[in-house]
Amino acid sequence: MFRLIAAMLATTLTLGSAQADVSARNDSGFSVVAEADVNATPQEAWDQFVAIGAWWDMDHSYSHDGRNMRMEPKPGGAWIETLKDGGFVTHMTVAQAAPGSRLVLNGGLGPLAYMGVNGALTVSFAKSATGTHVKIAYAVGGFDADNFKTLSQAVDGVWTSQLARYQRFMNTGKP
Repeated sequence: MFRLIAAMLATTLTLGSAQADVSARNDSGFSVVAEADVNATPQEAWDQFVAIGAWWDMDHSYSHDGRNMRMEPKPGGAWIETLKDGGFVTHMTVAQAAPGSRLVLNGGLGPLAYMGVNGALTVSFAKSATGTHVKIAYAVGGFDADNFKTLSQAVDGVWTSQLARYQRFMNTGKP
């Protein structure tokens, strides 16, 4: 039992941990910042991030299958999810793509898509001593009757779990 616990702890320490936090919130919006380190070059980290269907959690998709997600980091590109019977969801549109460095997407994820809000998601990839430091900053503005108290915490939780899946995928090959 001690060896199992020691092995799990060593794996956790080796992989690092993804961290997210609601960095600001007021009655007109909020921002969430999530950060993790991965064992890859910035270009490799970028390539696998935009291959979102390989690591995205099916519980946070309309189709209940993360493999239906794809990102098109090009002019006019988008983060799209394919649905049955020819349907689709455009989760966000690409505003900037600098491979190996930065990706900027605009839109509202999940329930935010049905509200009078908009968001800017910036994903940056910076070389670090152990590989690449990945930082996700998602700023959302608009109106919410709850002043974003509940939604900001929910979005924080989703990005914490999604970035942890991405980090595991990068470091082990499995989300």
